[in-house]
Order: sequence, then C-alpha cells, then structure tokens
Amino acid sequence: EGRGPRMCNKYVSSAAALAGKKLVSCEEITNTAMAFMATLENIKISGDQSNISGVNQSILHGYNYSPLDAPFPGWVRYGAYFNERNTWWPYFKKWADYKARISYLLQSATPQANVAILQPLIDLWLKKGPQRDPFPKEWYPEYQNNLWEAVNQNGGGCDYVSENIIKNSRFENGQMIYNQRSYDTLLLPEIETLDIDTAKAIADFAKAGGKIVYIAKTPFKSVSYENIQENDATIKRITSDVLSLPGGNAVEYPAPNGDVIKWYGKMQQDLSIRPYVQFDQTHKFLNQSSYQVGGKSLFFIANASLSEHISVEAEFRVADKLVPWLWDAETGKRLLYPTNGALNKIKLELPRSASVLIMFDEKQNGEFYQTFAHGQTGAVIEGSWLLKLSHLNGKSETLELTALEDLTKIDQTKNFAGEVLYEKSIDLDPETSKYIDLGNVQGVSELTLNGQNLGVKWYGDHIYDIQNTVQKGSNELSIKVTTITGNYLKGLSDNEVAQTWTKHQDYYPMGIMGPIKVL
Repeated sequence: EGRGPRMCNKYVSSAAALAGKKLVSCEEITNTAMAFMATLENIKISGDQSNISGVNQSILHGYNYSPLDAPFPGWVRYGAYFNERNTWWPYFKKWADYKARISYLLQSATPQANVAILQPLIDLWLKKGPQRDPFPKEWYPEYQNNLWEAVNQNGGGCDYVSENIIKNSRFENGQMIYNQRSYDTLLLPEIETLDIDTAKAIADFAKAGGKIVYIAKTPFKSVSYENIQENDATIKRITSDVLSLPGGNAVEYPAPNGDVIKWYGKMQQDLSIRPYVQFDQTHKFLNQSSYQVGGKSLFFIANASLSEHISVEAEFRVADKLVPWLWDAETGKRLLYPTNGALNKIKLELPRSASVLIMFDEKQNGEFYQTFAHGQTGAVIEGSWLLKLSHLNGKSETLELTALEDLTKIDQTKNFAGEVLYEKSIDLDPETSKYIDLGNVQGVSELTLNGQNLGVKWYGDHIYDIQNTVQKGSNELSIKVTTITGNYLKGLSDNEVAQTWTKHQDYYPMGIMGPIKVL
C-alpha cells in the first residue's frame, strides 16, 4: 500500500547487480486506478520509488496514440494518459528531463550494498503454494516484502540473494563475495528449510568473519524427502555449530512486531551493521539508495509523501575531506551543499515529493546551494481573488472567491479541467517581502509578479523568489494553475470512455488551497 514499485523490482535489480548488468528496466506508470487523476507530482513519486528500488531505465506505459477525430478523450489503453490532450502535457518535459538526468547518472553508477537477504521462498511455497510475482496473494513471513525497504530507510544498502548465489560465493576477510558484489551481513528471515550445501556455505561465511542473522527462528529442515530424518538433523547440527562459533558472528534476532523500519534500525545498532548514511530519525516516507560513481559516493534521497515535509540530519559514511554537492536533476546544475561543521554532516529539508542527489567530491569551490528554512511564519495574503478559467473544452469564465479552497468543492468548478488564473493586487514592502509561498497547491503553478514570470513549480513546495521583482506599494500578482483532466471526465456522464475510467474514483483536489504567505 502507498508504494509505486512492487517487490519484484528489488529482486530484479539485485540479480542485475550480481550479474554485473548495468541496465535495470521497468515498465512504469501502468496506471489502471487513477489514469486521468494522476498529477505530474504523483508520477514523480512513483518514478523516484522505482529508482530507489534499483531501476535505472524507465519504460513508460505509455503514450496514448489516438486519431484526432476520435471523441474526447480518444483511444485509451491503460497508462497515465500521456497525450497532448492532457491538460499538463505542456509541462511533461519538466518531469522527463528530471527523469532522464537521474537515469543517465544511475546507469553509470554502481549501487552499494553490504547486506544480503535470503528470502524463505521454499518455506513460502511449502506453506502457501507458489506465488505469482509481482502480485502475490500470500507471503511469509508477514514483513518479507518490506525488509529491503527497512534496510534502505535506515541508510543501508542490500541485495536479495539465492541459495545458488551463496553456494557459489567465496568467503574471506568477513565478506561473502560473488562477482563484483560483496556483503558482510546475511539476513535469514524465519527460514525453516535449507539445502545442506547452502547451510555449509553459510557456516563457511561465519567462519570467515561474516555476520549471520537468523531472524525469529533457525533452519531445521532439509529440502529433500530422501533420508529426511538424517538430513534434517544435519541442518540442525550445522546451524547449531554456526551459532556456537566464537566471536558471536552468528546470532538469533527477534522478528519485528509492528514498525519494521524502527525494528531494523534497532537491529542495525545492536549488531553494529554500518549504514552508508545515518539519519537522526527515520520516517516511513523517507528512503535512499547509495552508489559509487568513479570512486565517489552518490546518494539519491527521496520523500514519497504527498503532504508531509521531512527535516533530517544526515551523516554520510564517505572518505575524509570530500565535500557534499547537490546535483540538481531539474536544471543540471551542481551546487555546494552547506554543512554543519563536519563535511559529512548536512541538514536536509525535503518538502513533499522532493528528492536530492548528493555527490561527495574533492572539489571545494563553487556556488552554494541556498537552503530554505522550513516552517517560516509569514504574512498571509487575505481577501478575495479573481479567477479566470480557461476550460479544456474551450469555454472561458470568471469567478470571484472570497477565500481559497479546493475547486472541486465549488459547484461551478467541480468538473473543471484546464488553466486557472488567480489574480490579485497586493501591497508589499521590498525590505521584508523575499518569497511568496503558495501553500497547498494541487496542480502545476506559474507565478507572475508585476508582469514578470518567475517560473514553474510542478511538485513539492510552491515557493517563489520575488526579491528582484517586488516593488514598494501595490503589486500585481497572477498565479496560473494547470489542473488535472480527471475531474472534467467525471462530469461527462454520457461519455462511455470517460465514465469507464473515472466513475469509480473520487474527485481529486485541484487548485490553490493555500494559505498564501509572504516570507
């Protein structure tokens, strides 16, 4: 629930890493639930989650080719209605450029992982029957699909491995090594059934100094029905011997009971499993993946919430004297990131659906990234607004709002789709008026002040720098918001295609809910 990627994403990206493959492709945005309701912000969050799971080449599903004479909305077959008739199509390039930069970078990078996870697939099949990924109806144990996320959300990195991988690895200096991948920790979540050769390989890993973590239970059955009692006894003996090795490299650890993220964080601390980045606090919507690019450390960190702002202190495990840089995937710029004393410690402000690429480099000179203090109080712009509506169907109308609210709550605009201009004259003082924060915006916004366009915001905080545009006294403020298409389709009661896709959906919020503040 609440995720873009399926469990199989991490399986496939792990396999690719183990096999030395650089491209990990995934069909994305195959939208069968809210095709016409999806904002570019929704699409960004799904794409970011896909990248976190190891995907670096996104195959969009897909552009809706349709004859122009086909009744609106045209021919539709799944997908997120990537089509020139979609209201936000003019801004699609914003997301595409962002995604292209991230994809290019991650295709050139090597994902970091020091934790290997062996899923209890044999036990799952024995208990529940074979499951069809990526839509399993049953799973074992309960937390299995969230385990890799918990590792990443606590700043670590992991790969899923198979028994075959373990048996064909070599073990030295506390590492399990397979091709170019190596791990110092192996997690075995509630595994009951194990091949004897795998059990022996795990024992060899422990003897070489590797960390073995049996979660909740230890293996006690072999995979074969032949000589079953003898083979089961062998599995128990090997596991017991592993647990009794001097040095305490193999341990039993209790299963999670509730919050898997906090549970893994405690395990990480209890067992001295070193993450690549340590957050001062975890969050269910905060996730990261870490990489090596040309010997340098790269971190992709994303907030998958559509509403919550996340503030965290992050301490990165990187080489000394390297400096953090923000690589802006929207613009392509590289900017020095301010640090909190130590070069490897920074404060991250991640608005809803925001993401950052942090690269550590020996280069120390450049333009600084301007961080923005979250939660500033400011003067709320009160009073009425004049709305000019340019409907997707070609109609135009005006509306006066005494206060900002969700346009779906107003009968006149409930089924609107298109562009809305919010206009107002406001008195400002250039000494104290540096930014305008639009608050809660559902849609793509463009802000114009005194006739000068100050840019586009299509996700996250809709905050605009007005310092070079504001004038003393009266200022003319115009905000264009481009809405989604879906609410309009819900109102087309005689349109079979529109109703097929939207009748089961709720209205999706649109417009500026504010409050709009001057900061």
